[in-house]
Amino acid sequence: MILGRFLNQAFVQELGERNTLDISVWPVDSPGLPDEELAVLPQVTSTSQPVAVERGDDQLDVYTTLQDLRSAPSLLVRARIPREIWAQGTVATRYALLSTLAAGLLMLFVLLTLLQRLVLSPIGRLTQHAVLIGQTEDSSAAVELDVGRRDEIGILAREFDSMLQKLAASRAAVVETARRSGMSEIANGILHNVGNVLNSVNVSAGLVAERVRASKQPRLQRLADLVDEHADRLGEFITQDPRGRSVAPYLSELSRLMASEHEQVAREVSHLTEGIEHIRQLVSSHQAYAGRSGLREPVDLRRELEQALSITAQASADAGEIEVEWQLEPLPTVRLDRHRLLEVLVNLVKNAREALDGHDGPRRLRLAARTQPAPSGEERLLLEVSDSGPGISPQDLTQVFRHGFTTKPGGHGFGLHSSANAAREMDGSLGVRSPGALGGATFVLELPCGQVAAQTALEGSAS
Repeated sequence: MILGRFLNQAFVQELGERNTLDISVWPVDSPGLPDEELAVLPQVTSTSQPVAVERGDDQLDVYTTLQDLRSAPSLLVRARIPREIWAQGTVATRYALLSTLAAGLLMLFVLLTLLQRLVLSPIGRLTQHAVLIGQTEDSSAAVELDVGRRDEIGILAREFDSMLQKLAASRAAVVETARRSGMSEIANGILHNVGNVLNSVNVSAGLVAERVRASKQPRLQRLADLVDEHADRLGEFITQDPRGRSVAPYLSELSRLMASEHEQVAREVSHLTEGIEHIRQLVSSHQAYAGRSGLREPVDLRRELEQALSITAQASADAGEIEVEWQLEPLPTVRLDRHRLLEVLVNLVKNAREALDGHDGPRRLRLAARTQPAPSGEERLLLEVSDSGPGISPQDLTQVFRHGFTTKPGGHGFGLHSSANAAREMDGSLGVRSPGALGGATFVLELPCGQVAAQTALEGSAS
């Protein structure tokens, strides 16, 4: 039995009402087929399975075909299904996501609040504490930090305060040690440099004392007594008495001897006065701490070199002759701290003389002065003191200016160290090389040549 029912629009509507669906039917070859259905028709006719097409979030279209007696697609059937459950699920999912996000933000806020209170705030106080100490550079002035906690941050704060207290005590000890060390270095520099000049002063004082002991004044006194003895007949005594006739020649010779004696004593007194003045200036220049600059005045470089030679020659224990070679280019008279310059030159010349003491080879001392341009364009003054002694070993070249370093028996290691400091205080530097110009050591004092008082030529003669 074959059963059938005519598929008209009323029957289709009845089917939809029974199934609570919106059902539509079109002939496959209908010219009035809507565009949406035309778009899915090839896909639907190519398979025997239903084809579902989403029409937004609230609607789903399901397509299939009905075949004719030849099993060919004849009718296109569409069932439009509302997606209420899907929409409800989407809304629920959105609400779930929003609630989860809100809960996460709330939890994050709570965590940040706890982190701020328990970690960040104490660390911030500790940071401000450290910054305050760094700005004041006085750890003793900082208020003690007490976070009132027993955890790691509290331990860190307490240990930080303890460290600051120890640092303040250590800093005070270092400052006191540095002050004492500076005072000791200044005292050693004064003693060393004053000692150099005192040798010359002692020699001059000894020569003055010797001249006084060997003075011809007693002879003058005896002559005066002889004249007083014959005062009542002085004319007769001078003309007739053999002793009286010798008074005039004797007085002339005595005058000449006393004039020579006076000249020698005056010369030594002048040396003595210069030495004492230099000692006074040395003490005065070291009364303040290092870095204090003395009076700048026009300096005749040749005169200062000659004075350094004179001071060291009188104080030298070696009586041998030393050949002094001068190489002075025409130089300007610059403004420098004269006594500080003389202090350095005395130390350099004294060391050169000591290097030649007992030396078997040539005994030569070279004093040179010249200018050379600096990288900045400013001219620099170079003073060189060279000797023909044994020189300085390579391992000692890097230590000669270190405080306390010496290779001389009985030396103290203060002279070159204080000379290097004095050179820096004059905005210069002191260097050394070995072998030097004469085969021994050459010390080079470099000074600024910018402040020129007058242009003067220094004669470069050999002495």
